[in-house]
Amino acid sequence: MKNVTLRYTRVAAQRGDADAQNSLGVRYRDGQGFGQDHAQTAVWFQGVRQDYAQAVAWLRKAVDQGHAAAQLELGVLYGHGQGVEQDHAQTVMWYRKAAEQGYVLAQDYLGFMYRDGWGVERDDAQAIEWFRKAAEQGDGDAQEALRKMEASGRVDSKPA
Repeated sequence: MKNVTLRYTRVAAQRGDADAQNSLGVRYRDGQGFGQDHAQTAVWFQGVRQDYAQAVAWLRKAVDQGHAAAQLELGVLYGHGQGVEQDHAQTVMWYRKAAEQGYVLAQDYLGFMYRDGWGVERDDAQAIEWFRKAAEQGDGDAQEALRKMEASGRVDSKPA
């Protein structure tokens, strides 16, 4: 698959196109065009098939290898009880593992969990810490969340 075609396939997959999601899942599973990647296989197959048990099996292979994206996705499945029993403690654990590796989306998710008290006790200091880490990597959602927390008086405008 040429780079341009791959780029368009990825954009279509991210927008929810099932054929594109399946195509990316197969390519990551088989290592076509790039190295085999269990985490990405699970992400794209999960989107198209909603076969959560299979997604969990692939994700577990990837998390055993330390893949941050897989850790985040496994946390998402625990959060929604898809393919596993719903368990918010597991969600936080997997998000934290990915966030500690610098995975910006996991940092962002942890920020929202702590800000809103979803699955954890509400903790503005933790929310700010994770939002700042994500914001420093250019994450717009984290930057906006920090602005809103500042405006509401939940955070100083200066970093700790």
